[in-house]
Amino acid sequence: MQPLQKLFQDWVKKVFSDSHASIVGIIIASIFVGGGSVYLFAKGLWDLFIQIMHSPTPLWITTSVCIVFVIVYNKKASRINSRKTHQIDIFLMEDNGLKWKVTDFKNGAFDIEQRPYCISHDTRYFNTPGGQYMCSENIGGASCKSPIIEREELPSLYEFAKIKAEKQIYNYQTKR
Repeated sequence: MQPLQKLFQDWVKKVFSDSHASIVGIIIASIFVGGGSVYLFAKGLWDLFIQIMHSPTPLWITTSVCIVFVIVYNKKASRINSRKTHQIDIFLMEDNGLKWKVTDFKNGAFDIEQRPYCISHDTRYFNTPGGQYMCSENIGGASCKSPIIEREELPSLYEFAKIKAEKQIYNYQTKR
């Protein structure tokens, strides 16, 4: 019985070694076939791309690309030009012995800078640590004709300047 058992063991070893070899062979063959098919697919796609690049472009594609380019360029240019042509008028207006910087946006809106300017030097007032507003020419002992403004006075002077600027910009007149 011993030789029969030995024969069976040899047969099992041979079958498993053959199946192992065949499985390894199948895996290696599938790698080559898969890699080759990927290569052939990529090569075919590349050849198609080269063929399309070498073929003449139809006139309608060229024309439509040019039209799209012109439309996009004109929209960007008009957006930039609309910013440049936006009318703004900036001037200094006198009121209560001070000058105020007025920005007229020409679209029905205006703005006044909250800090006044010196009537003599056209420089902006600065805020001192003591809470006063004065011309920069008052520093160092020089005398300026523009008044020194207390912090509490500034809001009412600013409102008076806004009223005068509104009247000057909109040119209000009473109807009779």
